[in-house]
Amino acid sequence: MAAASRHRGGGAHEPWRRGDVAVFCADDLTAATLEGFEPAAGWLDAPGPTSVVVEEGAARLLVRIGGGHKTGLYLDQADNRLRVGPHGAARAVLDVFAYTAGFACHALLAGATSAVCIESSKDALAGAIDNLALNGVAARAEVRDVNAFDELRRLDRAGERFGLIVLDPPPFARGRGALEGALRGYKEINLRAIRLLEPGGVLATFSCSHHVSDDAFEGMVRDAAADAGARLRLLAPLTQSADHPVLLTVPETRYLKGLLLERMG
Repeated sequence: MAAASRHRGGGAHEPWRRGDVAVFCADDLTAATLEGFEPAAGWLDAPGPTSVVVEEGAARLLVRIGGGHKTGLYLDQADNRLRVGPHGAARAVLDVFAYTAGFACHALLAGATSAVCIESSKDALAGAIDNLALNGVAARAEVRDVNAFDELRRLDRAGERFGLIVLDPPPFARGRGALEGALRGYKEINLRAIRLLEPGGVLATFSCSHHVSDDAFEGMVRDAAADAGARLRLLAPLTQSADHPVLLTVPETRYLKGLLLERMG
């Protein structure tokens, strides 16, 4: 992340100055309840900006402070957005569970012919529209307020094909008891995505659930490919960005896993 700018409302974004610091506290309610402390939310010390724009490679991404999930931008996917985006060059892109369209923005800036962003969160949809406009690529993009499972099935029935598909769903398994159902859900979306992938196309598929192991995730994708009658070549394993370190003594810190795959046939 090269730089950031800030917005205090009612005008253009201005660059952060060196030494500018503003801390917004947003404790996770579920974690706070489990740990037995009162969650805090709001600015510590002096109020900060209402939003910031971060520069991530060629992309500029808007973050609304205190809004959205986590920090308002999935920083753990920053390296993957930079890596996956160029695979969209001269291709039609499908960004599923798009959130604020970070993957789509990178792909369109890399020369994608078009991008369809699927998202059902109203706040995220607004962020996606803003980011596509901010990067000057909105004319080649479509944002759809639909259920991802339903839309993948509809696209499959319609015979649509894409050259790059990104699957970045929320955690389907928040506990070990949900693992079996989560793997069924992951397989469903991966099966549909593989069927929608044109020969030579690229699939970037992720799970952010700690309870889904690397082996279980890869096995699920392998089974989905077999059911789709497709051969997939592994281009690269994917994981969380370097600023989300994995501690060997805290296995929960290794949670994001992904596969970058090419459809061979």
